[in-house]
Amino acid sequence: SRFIGTVSTAMMRAAPAICAALIVGNVITGTVLASQRELGIMQAVGFSRRQVVVVVAGQAVVTAAIGAAFGIMTGIVAAAGPLAESAYNVTEGPASAVSPIVDVGVLIGIVLLVGGVALLAARHAGDAEPARVITLGSAPAVTGENVLVRAMRSIPLPRPIRLGIGDAFLHPLRS
Repeated sequence: SRFIGTVSTAMMRAAPAICAALIVGNVITGTVLASQRELGIMQAVGFSRRQVVVVVAGQAVVTAAIGAAFGIMTGIVAAAGPLAESAYNVTEGPASAVSPIVDVGVLIGIVLLVGGVALLAARHAGDAEPARVITLGSAPAVTGENVLVRAMRSIPLPRPIRLGIGDAFLHPLRS
């Protein structure tokens, strides 16, 4: 009973970090999948597998470091008033909203978390075959046209307008 309580408490404390790691991994994986062609071009011009992984993970780490620093500064500014008010109610002197050790620790923790997860997710970027990913998505998608779309495109109007009208009926949700 005591062991189960200890384990559940540890899991409750680790849950935000696990969720953050999953979100970061999902974002990095999405970025890698969305930029497959660019990553293939990087490999085709001479980047090694390791260099591609470092570029992808580095982008994530730099972005996370800037966002975390901005978030910590915003949190310090936003917490100053409420902390001073609650400290005044409890003690004589107002408490400081700045704890450099905690702030730097949080920043380092975020950068390490993002860096570790980004390295795991970015490995896929280095495994791509340049010839395959460069050609990936370079051909236009084939779509089936119905009678209404062909009729709209045959209206005697300038070509961009006709194509726009036909596409509106071809992809109604996008339109």
